Amino acid sequence: MKHSNISGFLWVAAAAITSSIGGVCFLSIPLPTLASNSLRCGIAALLSLFFLKKDKAAFRFNFSTLSAGLCFALTTQFFSLAVPLAGAGVSTLLLNTSPLFILLWNVLFFKKAPLPQQVVAATMALLGIWMIVQNHTMQGNLWGIVFGLCSGACYSGIFFAAQGTNAHPPSAFLLGQTISALCGSIFLLGAPWQQLTFGSVACILLLGLVQLGLSYRCMAKGLASTSPLAAGLICSIEPVLAALWANIFAKEPISLFFVLGSILVLGGIAIQQCSTFTLTKTN
Repeated sequence: MKHSNISGFLWVAAAAITSSIGGVCFLSIPLPTLASNSLRCGIAALLSLFFLKKDKAAFRFNFSTLSAGLCFALTTQFFSLAVPLAGAGVSTLLLNTSPLFILLWNVLFFKKAPLPQQVVAATMALLGIWMIVQNHTMQGNLWGIVFGLCSGACYSGIFFAAQGTNAHPPSAFLLGQTISALCGSIFLLGAPWQQLTFGSVACILLLGLVQLGLSYRCMAKGLASTSPLAAGLICSIEPVLAALWANIFAKEPISLFFVLGSILVLGGIAIQQCSTFTLTKTN
């Protein structure tokens, strides 16, 4: 393996690891989740602004940036709503169903017929999600599943918007983080600040600086020297790690239904990523 490929692999792996702490951090903060999301996005926006200045890059505002920014903002909002209802592991898993939504949008809006393996991938993922929903031992309810799927759908929109001719992901991330921070700021009023502890404050900082800030920086560096297929497959470890952290630090149970459902969903995502990469190379 070439040195650049090893470097790209490590950067993407670092992005997946740092991003996986989001769910368990949310569960450790005694504030309304939208208030916590506002704080983490505000911190991340400052970090994104710092990196723009560091890279001597100008902020670009155009249709692609606005579209990706709005999708990013909605992704963070829906994910923060899903975590307390469905749990950190399930929410992160559903967030990572974005490749399957990309397949759906291609069929509905771009009239691209799915490949047979893509149909298999979607079927596996839907069966896995059904198993997770049917798991009565899961801490959560149906609304948590709905919000989690919405986060995956909005997350997929970022990739379409980022492919525009005038796309500039760093500007889109900064815009999306700023929108989320401002929209959630109303929930900061009357929040139980007296319940904050040193640990919960540390979790807020981790969410902003590491989970939402540093992880995207690592991903950007990784994508510069590794293939989309490799990046997508490496990122599949994120929901597995999220469930592990939630089990260790938040005592979330990991049931057999969750494991089997997760295997099906992640398997479907892997097949979809492979088929998309093969189709791209063919074209």
